[in-house]
Amino acid sequence: MNSDLPESLSPHWGTLFSTDLQSHFLLAKAKSSQWPAAEVKTEPVDSAVTVEPVTVEAMEEEGTLAAEEVLAEEATTGEAVVEEAEAEESVVEEAEAEESVVEEAAAEEAVVEESAAEEAVVEEVEAEEVVVEESAAEEVESEEVAAERLAEIRSAAAQGNVMAQYYLGAMYATGNGNVTPDYEEAALWYHKAAEQGLSMAQNNLGFLYATGQGVPLDYVTAYMWITLAIMGDYPDAANNLEILAKYMTPEMIELARQQAQDWQQEHGKG
Repeated sequence: MNSDLPESLSPHWGTLFSTDLQSHFLLAKAKSSQWPAAEVKTEPVDSAVTVEPVTVEAMEEEGTLAAEEVLAEEATTGEAVVEEAEAEESVVEEAEAEESVVEEAAAEEAVVEESAAEEAVVEEVEAEEVVVEESAAEEVESEEVAAERLAEIRSAAAQGNVMAQYYLGAMYATGNGNVTPDYEEAALWYHKAAEQGLSMAQNNLGFLYATGQGVPLDYVTAYMWITLAIMGDYPDAANNLEILAKYMTPEMIELARQQAQDWQQEHGKG
């Protein structure tokens, strides 16, 4: 509130407040002896303007309309929410459908991979079966070849071939060449080759006598045959004879040497 208002205006304050405050304020200033007179224009109040009273029915009608507008807005909002929810649900369903398609594709891929793995296993098994069949065929062929070779060696040994006799004795001594180990057969064929002066056969026959394999254990006879092998320049005979001598008496060694000399004279080797 302006504190410079003239005191003469104070009784009229309520009137001024109830009408046009600005117009009366200016009029009061013009009449006051403190302010110079000035022309003040005032606009007349239209007394024809009337204010219609507000009835309860109008208020209720207005309230009803407002309520209906609110309800309409809420309905519209609700419909929008529903539509949005339906759209989201549709998106979810589409995502689930896509996920289902991906899962089906993954399942089909897994089936394909499993099928490929099974095919690989089958191929591997078939390859192994082929290898086994080839190996069996080679083994059969090898056995057939070995049997044929054994028959040839046996035939040559029977005809007096000294190397065939030695090889046949070695085959029976070791079990090689598709034969079952048989020291008696080995000693038989070694003896035949040794009697023909083959130093390898003489050394091996001496070993059989020294160990008692296929023949009776006899150090003297063993020493005799190994001595003959030394005379025939067989490389390992000297070492074998040295080992054997450790188990013999001097008398046994002398007897064995005498037998070796007798054998040489008998076979025209001395």
